[in-house]
Amino acid sequence: RETFGYSETMLRQQNISALKNLSEITKAYTSQDEKGETIINIPNEKNREYKKLLKKKIRAEKASKLIPPSYIISLISIFDSFLAGLVRCVYNLKQDLLLESKQAFTYREIANFVSPKEVKKVIIDSTIDKLFRDSHKEQIEWFEKALEVPLKKFSKWGDFMELTERRNLFVHADGIVSMQYIGECTKNNYNLQNIEIGSKLSADNAYFEKSFGLLYEMGIMLTQILIN
Repeated sequence: RETFGYSETMLRQQNISALKNLSEITKAYTSQDEKGETIINIPNEKNREYKKLLKKKIRAEKASKLIPPSYIISLISIFDSFLAGLVRCVYNLKQDLLLESKQAFTYREIANFVSPKEVKKVIIDSTIDKLFRDSHKEQIEWFEKALEVPLKKFSKWGDFMELTERRNLFVHADGIVSMQYIGECTKNNYNLQNIEIGSKLSADNAYFEKSFGLLYEMGIMLTQILIN
């Protein structure tokens, strides 16, 4: 969270610097023809420098679009790690869940187990592996069942679903809005605010702060429910 602000400032300064350097060289060789149209005529001896500055400006613009979404992806990954640890806590505190497990074992696997503790570890690891291949909605539904609490009634549930769907777009579709995103947001009562299929989503400072606060709040809520 702390580094996001530094990153945003650095990217902004990089963009300003790149644009300023490019503007200086183009301004020196910019003129207008008889019709008043702008003409940029870079001499051969300055062409290499001009192209270098142009590439620098393009790279700075790309970085400004690529790096902020990566923070959202990382934020969700950290939250997933937290949830995985919470699954282990749930199993340790609610031993009955192990008895309800439908995990299947081959005879060879059973023969290789040294103790019931090892069986427990395999069941928990298998649950976590399967759970985190599913959607975040299915993960929360697992906690709902395990903790016997209606977590999807959380007032910010729509925001959580939008965040996880936006993360998926950043990972798989370069942030381009899909029908899946629209459908999930609508189904979970999230206000799309004129977001349409084909538009591109971003992650500015306000969105990152909102996302950080949301996941932090959910983390505390889940922990408190488990403790109680």
